[in-house]
Amino acid sequence: MATLLALCDQLRQRPLDHLSAECALALDGFFVGYGHASAAIRDPMRRAGEPFAGSAELSTCKRAFLAGPDARTSFHRALDALEAALRIAEPPPSDVRTGPPLIDWILDSIANQRTGLFLIEPTAACLFETLNGYRCGVAVFDPAEAEAEAGTFARFEHWLRDYYAPAQAPWHAILRIYGGSLSVLDKFSQLYRKFLAADRGS
Repeated sequence: MATLLALCDQLRQRPLDHLSAECALALDGFFVGYGHASAAIRDPMRRAGEPFAGSAELSTCKRAFLAGPDARTSFHRALDALEAALRIAEPPPSDVRTGPPLIDWILDSIANQRTGLFLIEPTAACLFETLNGYRCGVAVFDPAEAEAEAGTFARFEHWLRDYYAPAQAPWHAILRIYGGSLSVLDKFSQLYRKFLAADRGS
């Protein structure tokens, strides 16, 4: 079972495996997603915010972003603070999942224009980070489910690259370019549902 400290090290060593950018705001979306699977992140993240100035209504990562001179510095400051909190006490995993996977809730929220329930920003990058964070949280309790979800999105990315050939960018970057007249989240919902129909029929 991977610890949160080990996950922080993975994020530091290979941030673009999980994030759209090496930035505290990207990290924020990731840990929001993680929190939809496991409550273990909540108290350490709260304690990690104590060194940063700013409104307590802002998340730790947002305050780290505002306190840093650039995005990369803010990313490492936020991780440093979280790791320090985790070294004092890392809570045991606490499964908070109820009902279907997060992606189903997000698709419903897009249809009902209530994406703020799950995403801190209505962007493809934030969606990417939130889903990756959720998947890492799920992996603590159900590695097979997390692996299956990763496989689905790997196939979605391959399908999307073919759909917009010769695109080779990550799926969230392709959506940013080809959003068209729809919002990027509406475009994601439209294309992801189209992909699922093709994937189930193959």
